[in-house]
Amino acid sequence: MAQRELHFSQQGKEWVAEETVSNDYSLHLERKKGGYFHISQRSSDTGTFVPCALPPWLERTGQFIDHSFGHGVYPMHIKIVSETEVTMGTIREAES
Repeated sequence: MAQRELHFSQQGKEWVAEETVSNDYSLHLERKKGGYFHISQRSSDTGTFVPCALPPWLERTGQFIDHSFGHGVYPMHIKIVSETEVTMGTIREAES
């Protein structure tokens, strides 16, 4: 599994990164402090992102996030949003 670094930018009061995934993936984030976190998705190359259902404990979590995700249909465009600054983020896709 190849690991890629995520690049977050501040958009208003949130920190946001966008990626395209081609398989299930594991996400690792390290943040300055805890706060809300969510992922939105879209299966088209353009258009509106829609929220993904996350486990309730993951939507408002601590400083570190380490979780695996699956969307069922690929490729999928994802938008990762954090309330607090992300100091390090990586994504690792499962091999096909």
